[in-house]
This record gives sequence, C-alpha cells and structure tokens, in this order.
Amino acid sequence: MFFVLMEEFSWDRFLELVQQHRYLYDTNQPEYKDAALKDRQWVKIGQWFGLTGWQAKNKWRNARDRYIKIRVQMKRSDRRVYDKMGIPVPKTKWQYYKTLDHMLRNAKQHGPLCQMDPMVKPKTEPVEYVFEGTETQE
Repeated sequence: MFFVLMEEFSWDRFLELVQQHRYLYDTNQPEYKDAALKDRQWVKIGQWFGLTGWQAKNKWRNARDRYIKIRVQMKRSDRRVYDKMGIPVPKTKWQYYKTLDHMLRNAKQHGPLCQMDPMVKPKTEPVEYVFEGTETQE
C-alpha cells in the first residue's frame, strides 16, 4: 500500500521545493523545455500539499506574477530607496518578495527571466544582412 504524507500548505516550503528544481522557472536550464518533466515535477510538488500538479503550477504562476507586478510598481515609483550598491530596496510588505527576487534574479543572471519581465530590456544592435548573389549599394 502506498501513502503520501501531505503537509498543510506553506509558501515557505512550496517555494523551497520549487527552488530545488531550477528548470521549473529558469528558462536557461536545458530541462526548461521538457514539458513532460516539468509536469511530473509539479505533480510531485502538488502531492506534498494535497494539490494537483496543475494547482501547484498555478500557485507558482500567481506568486511569480505578483513578484513581477511589485517590481514594476517599484520601478515606476518616484520615491525609491537604494542600498549601498545602488540596487532599489523593495518597499513591499509581501514576505515572499525577497525569496522570489533571489530565485528569479539568479536565473536572470544567466539570461532574461522571461519575456514578461519588464525590468529586462533586450539588447538590440544594428544587423546587416547580406544575401548570396546580391550586392549592397553604398
């Protein structure tokens, strides 16, 4: 007989479980594109709390979206506070902001967080295309 020990839902524990599997949120991880692997992991995480994989994944998305919304508000705020290194200090009461900030900024150091992240501006450089058999006119 197989029993699953379920815990009462805890954001601390939930985020800890997600953080252990970086490919769930870091687009630079090779496994990030493996939807089946990620779905299986969401199911495992959900089982800890008596949730389905879909519910666990949605909890993550909600937390991530809340984090991004707070970052956007901070960026638009006129009254920013900066630490000694010149990084904006969050003026938020959401207790999980720092945890998600640590997770997602570490992921971003290896590349963009995600296309939705308004704090990441793509670097654009002029590109010149030359096709075989054609000459550029000057």
